[in-house]
Amino acid sequence: MLLLNKDLEKYTPRKEQKEALDFVKKSIQEDDKKFILLDLPTGVGKSILAMLMSQWYLKEVNKDARFDIITNSKILQEQYTDDFNSISSLWGKNNYDCKNYSDCSCKEGKEFNKLKKTKCDDCPYDSARDGYIKNRINLSNFHLYTLLNVYNEEMMEQRESNVLIIDEAHSFQDVFCDFISINLSKGILKMMGFKNYNSISKSIQYINNVEDFVDFADKLNQEITNTKADLKREAFKNKGSVKVMKKYSDLESLETKLENFLADYGVREENWVLEYSFDDKKEKMISVQPIWASPYLEKYVWSKYDHIILMSGTILNKEIFSYINGIPESLSSYYSITSPFSIKNRPIYYMPISRMTYKNKKNAFEQYKPFISKIMGKYNLKKGIFHTHTYEIANWMKDNIKDDRFIFHKSSDKDKALKKHYILEDKPTVLVSPSMATGVDLEYDRARFQILMKIPYPSLGSTKNKLRQKMMPNWYTWKTISGIIQAYGRGIRSYDDQCDFIIVDACFSDIMKYSSDWLPEYFSNAINMVNMKKVKSQVVSSK
Repeated sequence: MLLLNKDLEKYTPRKEQKEALDFVKKSIQEDDKKFILLDLPTGVGKSILAMLMSQWYLKEVNKDARFDIITNSKILQEQYTDDFNSISSLWGKNNYDCKNYSDCSCKEGKEFNKLKKTKCDDCPYDSARDGYIKNRINLSNFHLYTLLNVYNEEMMEQRESNVLIIDEAHSFQDVFCDFISINLSKGILKMMGFKNYNSISKSIQYINNVEDFVDFADKLNQEITNTKADLKREAFKNKGSVKVMKKYSDLESLETKLENFLADYGVREENWVLEYSFDDKKEKMISVQPIWASPYLEKYVWSKYDHIILMSGTILNKEIFSYINGIPESLSSYYSITSPFSIKNRPIYYMPISRMTYKNKKNAFEQYKPFISKIMGKYNLKKGIFHTHTYEIANWMKDNIKDDRFIFHKSSDKDKALKKHYILEDKPTVLVSPSMATGVDLEYDRARFQILMKIPYPSLGSTKNKLRQKMMPNWYTWKTISGIIQAYGRGIRSYDDQCDFIIVDACFSDIMKYSSDWLPEYFSNAINMVNMKKVKSQVVSSK
């Protein structure tokens, strides 16, 4: 408590934070609500609010309470730990360097020990884990938290936590779904060490639905057993082979996922769906996924706590948010505020250049080209970001528009690209990303402009998305609007911050026509329509 108080001494709570805290107090003490949904625009200061709520809870509700705070990215996790010394942060085993085995993470080191029936005397991960179990306020990211709750319940039970605080809560259930999904392809099977990956991948070609996958599961289980035995022998033969242990660890994870899936499918087969696609080599890739995370959230998460506080800038609708997360509306309260930041500092410019649809995307690419050059010229001394929504659009920019300021990334090195953008403080670098529309801080000079290249509609080529829309018709609109608002919030983080937000996808006209009621008033009021005739004539004359 003393360390928490010291952490908060350097902050003067904002008006919005005080009012949100008052709402939490009332929800818990007077209204007896278990779930508190806080819809707070980006930049309100949700991390400080999380600590203020913890401080109050310890004073007024339970002096012995323990808190779990979770975020949707490692970057946000780092921001929490940089700001608050009272937090004990836990990362996955692969983020700690093993002291007993060279060039090896604690994850692989533990696999070596398991095979050799030994133990490291001084394990960095074990030390961090022990601190996580014992400390009053703990922090982890969605992925690790899900891993611990699903596969290491004993450890979480040792915590005996009372309060769960979820930052960026709009994406938690999607991360949970992704985590328990099973993804297979020839490349994945080869990477895991299956000797018979060619034979298994041929079987995958004939899997078109979940029932087919269930029939295939026995064969896959046998292949996992055989491959683990082969890798075990190889590990003893080639001591210290990190690659071998990584394959072994991945196989164990797949084995556990498969076991859990088969058990749950027998109870909830209607909640599972199989998606498939083909890579450039026409090899089939399959993904077995839950449609909703709600049944598992109650079992693995909600039931463990006295109070759960969910914070996001895009809860938007209590009914939909509660449905997809399995939250009983009678047990929850909902609080929403407008943006506290001046409208002149966060203008939205709608430049309907072309409709970025599947059928029109090639034409849209070409239509965008001269405007992108013009935008880059206008902000030639400013940092910014292009939100592409898909890697296809990002790759098109990489291949067709040459500019040394651009920073691109793959799915595996997003954090590295963002840190590069941060480090080059004095250079007007510009991120081009399909996956930085949420959970990323682009305050002040990190972004003075943002370009929304495509309205983030969920793909209806996905069977899972079609079923979600069928079960909850408003989900599709909610998801789309949430994506737009999240992107908008990346560049405005405080009262004196300033960032232009430019929408170039003409599909936004459909949003304004059919779904304007879903747009928060603070967003709608900031929209400025751009005279495209004037802009196009300027582009033509500059050629």
